[in-house]
Amino acid sequence: MAALPLAGPYWSARGSTGLRVLQSIAAWAMGPAAYQGGWASAAFGVLLYIGTLSAVMAAYQHLSRRFRVLVRRPVVCGALYGALMYWLIFHVFVRYFSAAVTHAHALPLEWEALCYAVYIGLIGIPCAFLARMHVMRGNG
Repeated sequence: MAALPLAGPYWSARGSTGLRVLQSIAAWAMGPAAYQGGWASAAFGVLLYIGTLSAVMAAYQHLSRRFRVLVRRPVVCGALYGALMYWLIFHVFVRYFSAAVTHAHALPLEWEALCYAVYIGLIGIPCAFLARMHVMRGNG
């Protein structure tokens, strides 16, 4: 959920609402109908995002079994993984493979920078250290 607590205040300051932020995530699967679904579609957006981040974490765990450098160099590999996951999720999957209506205009640079920082520091690097702990306990 790393970026969600930041998304509400950031976009609220620009005229949006927390409800709309969550509905935007639900729109990945529901398309524009998500914006008519009220809190039900917002709750679905939360669940969809939790599922997405769970898949991101599981993928790192899986990859770390095959590529041990991912656990030997957790900061570097985790940072790269976090940045790659942000780019894949928001610039590839959401843009080209979701039901969300995406716009051709770029997001504000400060928002992109904040998201990359969050995905690097709060998703990628923790994924790497969790995988490392898993291996050190003899489970990997």
